[in-house]
Amino acid sequence: MRQSPFTGNLAKHLERKAKRLPDAIAVLFQSDPNFKKTFAQLNDDVINCASFFAKEGIKRRDRTLLMLKPGYELITCCFALLYLGSIPVIIDPGMGITSLLNCIKTTKPKNLISIPLVKWLSFFFNSSFSSVKTKIEISKNLNKKISSSSNHDKPKIYDAEENELAAIVFTSGSTGKPKGVRYLNLNFNSQIQALQNEFGIKEGEIDLVTLPVFSLFNPALGVTSVIPQMNPRKPAKANAQIIVNAIQDYKITTAFCSPVIGRKVASYSDTYDIEMPSIKRMMLAGAPSPPEL
Repeated sequence: MRQSPFTGNLAKHLERKAKRLPDAIAVLFQSDPNFKKTFAQLNDDVINCASFFAKEGIKRRDRTLLMLKPGYELITCCFALLYLGSIPVIIDPGMGITSLLNCIKTTKPKNLISIPLVKWLSFFFNSSFSSVKTKIEISKNLNKKISSSSNHDKPKIYDAEENELAAIVFTSGSTGKPKGVRYLNLNFNSQIQALQNEFGIKEGEIDLVTLPVFSLFNPALGVTSVIPQMNPRKPAKANAQIIVNAIQDYKITTAFCSPVIGRKVASYSDTYDIEMPSIKRMMLAGAPSPPEL
């Protein structure tokens, strides 16, 4: 078996790219053209966030329920947990309140990092959140929270083993009962290697992130993440023109989408005779994709 060049956890990959490509853009948001974060800036924010979490009592191997809206806060907090060796538990709230509460109860997280609404709900559904000992509320003031940690001693990045549990990500429940998928560091590293070796994704490419999980893979590959102006939990409601504009404006080279997004892009570009020469690949998954698509 060929040895993977990717070892350690995802936060370690980000650290390497921050040293190799400090000034390259890591994250862009279509909804905010003025927002740009380089790999070095993202890594600094992750370290400060990890320091803040450590002071709040989050430790390695803790299961930490992460319930934030898709955005820079979610990316930063998830990497910060991985930096500490804590285990993010990610559940799609679109599965419905009953399934959501069952997933939380089954997983038994020790910590909760969430928007204010979820923290408030945790007091009303105490039986599902009974395992939670530490609750951290995150909103748009994340930078203020973590900036106070910038002058303190930084925790060391966790030296993760390949066969250690890295994260628990629940399926959406759209095709049955939601299931918690155990991701080892080996799983993440193998997926990153496949994206590079089998799909030919290279350093310097620009990815349209319609699924938030890909913003975790991209830093390991030196790929810029462009977050489009859409709700990733409701792809059927995405505006085709906005998606196509993102592809054209940012010269997107690669995208991983649900078939419904692919269908919207194909239909819109056919209707208005639009060409998108920057695109090298568009991968569709998560639901059936008919041959004509």
